[in-house]
Amino acid sequence: MQQGQALLGALNDALDLADASRLRTLIEHLDALDPEDAQRLREGYERIADCLDAPTPQARDDARANAASYYRDARASVLRRYVRRHCLSES
Repeated sequence: MQQGQALLGALNDALDLADASRLRTLIEHLDALDPEDAQRLREGYERIADCLDAPTPQARDDARANAASYYRDARASVLRRYVRRHCLSES
């Protein structure tokens, strides 16, 4: 349990710093800790990482479309507001 909380804390720290590379590294640890991922955390963090490091306009559009799909479908996700903030807001 503590290991999971520490990992979520590290993921959220990377999210706060907008560090897509660190997010991707930590996502791999999330898989090992919770392969079932009933809360779809991996997908949410991946969508955010995609938005943060999209290098081209086409990649940004693709990342945004994937994020919008996640936002629409993952209604109970604790990551929805972060997906909205990092991927779907105009700022």
